[in-house]
Amino acid sequence: MIEKIVAAGFLIGLIIRDGFGFALVEQPIFLFGSFLALVYLVANWWIIRPNTVSARTIVVTILYGVTSSCFTFALIFKLFYYEGSDQMIILGWMLLILSLTVDFISAFNKKRVINQWLTLRLSILLLSATAFFYIPEESRVRFTYRNYPEFLQYYEMNKDSFAAFDLREKYFADQLK
Repeated sequence: MIEKIVAAGFLIGLIIRDGFGFALVEQPIFLFGSFLALVYLVANWWIIRPNTVSARTIVVTILYGVTSSCFTFALIFKLFYYEGSDQMIILGWMLLILSLTVDFISAFNKKRVINQWLTLRLSILLLSATAFFYIPEESRVRFTYRNYPEFLQYYEMNKDSFAAFDLREKYFADQLK
C-alpha cells in the first residue's frame, strides 16, 4: 500500500512539474522518488511476499529490490539531469538480467519469486528510465523549462560549458536571491 501511495506522489509531482510547467516544484518529486527507491531497497520482501521462505527466495527478492531501486534512482537522476544517470540505467538493465537469471535458474521445480505486481512495477520503471535514456537532454530541458524563457536563453548560451543541472542550480540560485 505504501508503495502505491509514494509512487502516486512521485507521479503527481512529475505531472505538476512537467505537465503543467512548474519546473521549480522539484522537492516533492525528489522526496517521493527517493523514498520509493528506499522502500524497494529495504522493504521489497514485504511488497513481493513470496509464498515460501528460503535462502533462494530471500536472495532473489533482495536482487529484485536492488534492481527496482536502481531503476528508480536512475529515473530520478535523469529527471534532475544529474551526472551518472545513463550509467545507472545500464546498471539497472544488468541487475534485471542477473535477477531474472538467478530467479529462473534457481526455481527449478519450484515457484519463481517474480509475480504479476513485480513484473508490472519493473516494466513501468524499465520503460520510463529507458525512454528518458533515449530522449535528448536538450529536448527535455526545453520541455521542462518551457515557462522560463530567460532560463532557456541562459541554457542555450552556456550548454556547451556546463551540465544542465549545474546551469539550473546557478541560474535559479541567482534568481531567488
